[in-house]
Amino acid sequence: PEPPAAHTMACCKRNIGNKKVACVLLNDGGTPVTMAIAHASDVQSPKSAIVIRHGATYHVDTVGNLNMVMMERDQRWVCLIGQLPNTKLMDLADKIRF
Repeated sequence: PEPPAAHTMACCKRNIGNKKVACVLLNDGGTPVTMAIAHASDVQSPKSAIVIRHGATYHVDTVGNLNMVMMERDQRWVCLIGQLPNTKLMDLADKIRF
């Protein structure tokens, strides 16, 4: 059976340098995952490894024990950060709908 979908624990919206960013704290099977969403035109993609999966382009990086997966979808920039494998973070990103 498929594992349960991540559920929202908390969210907020902030202005950073006159740019709006939404932050959501998710829980995926007991592992916290932070998701940040902004207008793609307000964010410059980082210089990081690129993975193409299911036709989507992901920027992936690791800092310490945190993995980070970033992508652009529907003119939004989405970043997922957590102590999950990049493939799991990409699975979560694949489920995002606007």
